[in-house]
Amino acid sequence: MNRLIELEKFCTKTGIYCFKSHKFGPYGYALLNQIKNEWLKFNLNKYSSNYLIDDIDLLNENKSNFDLSSFLEKLSNFGSQSQLIGLVSTFNSAEAKESFFHGNKNQTKLSTIYLNFNSDDHFSAWQRERLQWWSKIAHYPEHILIEKPYLIYHYDQTEIRNKIEKIIMIDNFENLVNFKNYKKIKNLVISETNCETILENILIDSVQFSDDFKLKENLSKYGINVGDKTFFNLDFRLAPFKICLLYDPQVKELAEDFRKLFYFKTKHKIILFELKDDLADLEAKYDHVDLMGIPYSVYLPKSITKDGICKLRNRDTTISEETHLNLVIQQFNSIVNALSF
Repeated sequence: MNRLIELEKFCTKTGIYCFKSHKFGPYGYALLNQIKNEWLKFNLNKYSSNYLIDDIDLLNENKSNFDLSSFLEKLSNFGSQSQLIGLVSTFNSAEAKESFFHGNKNQTKLSTIYLNFNSDDHFSAWQRERLQWWSKIAHYPEHILIEKPYLIYHYDQTEIRNKIEKIIMIDNFENLVNFKNYKKIKNLVISETNCETILENILIDSVQFSDDFKLKENLSKYGINVGDKTFFNLDFRLAPFKICLLYDPQVKELAEDFRKLFYFKTKHKIILFELKDDLADLEAKYDHVDLMGIPYSVYLPKSITKDGICKLRNRDTTISEETHLNLVIQQFNSIVNALSF
């Protein structure tokens, strides 16, 4: 079956997007918000003292009449050093262009401005930074390329091509001479993308069906039936929910208490799933967790009240390891710290 049709079914099933009503579902909005937060975090972490977040759509201004110098003068806290300054803009009402989420009227645009003072190769450096973000968090590196100097594209194994970011550079921006006593700015770089485009490309790259690996064909020879299992290999940082808790009905109170403690210690929300008293339901819930792209799950058996032992499962390896419930938060924080950049 056509891969895009399969992706549409996946989005409907998981509540990401409804193609009949042309609206994002609860999980879709959660993904878009997480993408926006991670995109901002990547930019702000690099030059935190030299960035300001603003809500004005600079790229939609008439560039021939737009006085950037006057605009920046109004931003009293814009930049504190003389080497590199950036402006990050986000807006929620940009006109939607044709995309995978056809029928969606609005897009959440993400734009960044870099003002550069002394680097002659600033445009190339900017492209490398953008590719670094895309390849680390949103795509496999081999699927990202620059086909034209101002466009970053994404390809995947199904020959789907999507423009994911537009880059504009203006050399020797004369209006910025002596701006706030800084040296003459050599160039200005503006990038433009949106949350919906990022989510579209993540789905194309990260949602994998059984047929993608020919699992049915290869494993049926050995009498193994894999069914129609779907894997959503969503990056840990982009997952709205990093972990879920599967628990036996007899330990419901413990599960509720652990959820509160987990949020208090990590500031991450945790999803709870109550199980029927059989292992078949546990495997079914694991399939659902994989479908939603939740990276980790913790299983609380009824015996946990005696020995404190639970099972921590990794979505990517599908391996469950026994651990003590008291160590789960420590292990989770170790994962988060290892992925920070």
